Formats: sequence, C-alpha cells, structure tokens
Amino acid sequence: RHTRCSRDWSSDVCSSDLLATLSVNASGASPLAEIHVGGDVHVSAHAGTGNSATVTLSAFSLSASGDHSTARIEIDGDYTGHAVGGSASASIGSVSMSASGVGALAELHVGGDVGILAEGTNGDASAGFGCSWGAEAGDGATARIQVDGDFYARALATGAASASISGLSASASGDHAVAEFLIGGDLSVSAIGGTSASVSLDSFNAAAGGIQASATFSVGGSVIADASAESGQAAASISGVSATASSTSSVATVSIGGDLRVQADTGSGSATASMGAMVASASGSQASASI
Repeated sequence: RHTRCSRDWSSDVCSSDLLATLSVNASGASPLAEIHVGGDVHVSAHAGTGNSATVTLSAFSLSASGDHSTARIEIDGDYTGHAVGGSASASIGSVSMSASGVGALAELHVGGDVGILAEGTNGDASAGFGCSWGAEAGDGATARIQVDGDFYARALATGAASASISGLSASASGDHAVAEFLIGGDLSVSAIGGTSASVSLDSFNAAAGGIQASATFSVGGSVIADASAESGQAAASISGVSATASSTSSVATVSIGGDLRVQADTGSGSATASMGAMVASASGSQASASI
C-alpha cells in the first residue's frame, strides 16, 4: 500500500507481508478470535464454553477449545473449512480440519464443487484435502466425499468410518456399517455389514461382514456383481468378476447386460460365482449353482 509520507514505514510493506504476521488470540469465557481481510477472507475461532481461541493467517490456521468450539475459514465465499467439537482446529496450509469430543464435525467446501465431511457423534472427526482427500470419524461416525456431484464416497457406522479418494476406498466398522462409492451415477459400489464394511475402486472390490452382510457392484446398470449372507461374510469383485458369500442363506450372483448370469445359492453354507472360468459352486442344504 502507499502513503503520503515517504518516510512512513507502511509504504514499504505489502499486503502479503501484513498477512504473514496477522494473528489474534482471546482468553476467558466463550472467547472469539477472528480476522476479516477485504471481505474476501474470513477466519474465525470460537470456544463455546472454553477459555481459549487463536487465529493466525500466516499458515491460515485456527484453533479453539471447550464444548461447542468452532473453527472456520472462508475465502470469497468459495472456500469454506469448518470444525466443531470439544476442541476444533482448521488449517489451509495442508487444507485440513479436525475436531474432537461430543458432536465433532469437520468439513471442507471448495467452490461448491468438492465437499468433504467427517462427523462423529461421540468421537473425533477430521477432513483433509491435501493428496489424500480423506475423512475420518469416531463413534456414530459419518465420512463423506463429494466432487461436483459426480463422485461420491460415503462410510457410515456406529464405530468408526473413513473415506479416501487417493486410494479410492471407503470403510466402516460397528453396527449397521455402510461403505459405498458412486461415480457419475454410472458406477455404484456398496458394502453393508452388521459389523464391518469396505469398498475399493482401485481393485474394484467390496466386502462386508456380520449379520445380513451384502456387497454389490453396478456399472451403468449393465454389470452387476452381488453377494449377500444372512449371518456371515460377503464379497464382490469386478476385477476378477466374482462374488462370494458364506454362512446361512448365502447368495452370490454375477450378471452382464442381462445376457450372462452366474449364481450360487445355498441355504446354510457357502456360495461362490466366478466368470473367469465361468464356475459356480455351492455347499450346504438346499444348495444350487447355475450358469
């Protein structure tokens, strides 16, 4: 910036230098620390019932502690980072949000095109947008990644949940675990298990365990690989085009365009279907296998 006095030190200081030194901290009951820059950058940290809040613009980092703490970064309305919990922190340096404690929430929005959400009812939550595009959460967990509505990764569980786009994987543990991927509505990968669920797109497989486990692949509605088990394990894979299921009421099915169908069904045992060698097998009472 420029001033009328040439001897004024501020005439030699650029806005980037000022930003590099900007920091605010507050202490006491329900403290609030925030920085506004030309209406384009909004950085805020609020400790609901805590005693400290800190904001620094050099590394775009925020932290707040205490129940219902909030840390938030917003740039020209296009970039929003938000963290809520017993303690909360936000950073744009590595572009990550983290929160811990009851009602933990960490989320990232970039131009409305990318959304990363991690939420843990009774645990921790973190969202990162570096190279991993990952989200992790604790108890009562939800982890979700969405890119322009075309790419969607989700993990749900009462235990822990995680989703990652770098490794194209999602996993969940705990009761009623769900892990799924959706890309442009054309490819759907889903795993549901009583205790665990995981999906991966790099190797195109889905696995689920526990009561009423199921694993499913759908590509444009033309290719379907499905495995379900009433009380056991289920897995589906498109790389090897196979589906397996174990334990009571197991079913494994592979179909392509409705023209080719491989199915193995068993009342109490295991079932396997494969298209590589076009083999279907089943064991247990009332077992059947067909191609």
